[in-house]
Amino acid sequence: MVAVDGRTVQTPSIVTLDRGKDNLTVKCKDGSNQKLLSKKINPVFFVNILSGGAFGSTTDYASGAMWQYDENINLECKE
Repeated sequence: MVAVDGRTVQTPSIVTLDRGKDNLTVKCKDGSNQKLLSKKINPVFFVNILSGGAFGSTTDYASGAMWQYDENINLECKE
């Protein structure tokens, strides 16, 4: 089992995360390992700047939609 953004998840699992401005940490419940999920800019953000101008980019920034996390991670736990 792992903790993702404060939620306990049975592994293996697919976890849907809300996009946001903060980095997230995935931790093994036994404390043996953890991994930081770093955010990066979603490429669609730049399309929204071109098509929606300041309104599109401001909305994405304010809602956190301009960020994305790694799609797949592997975390080895001892449990």
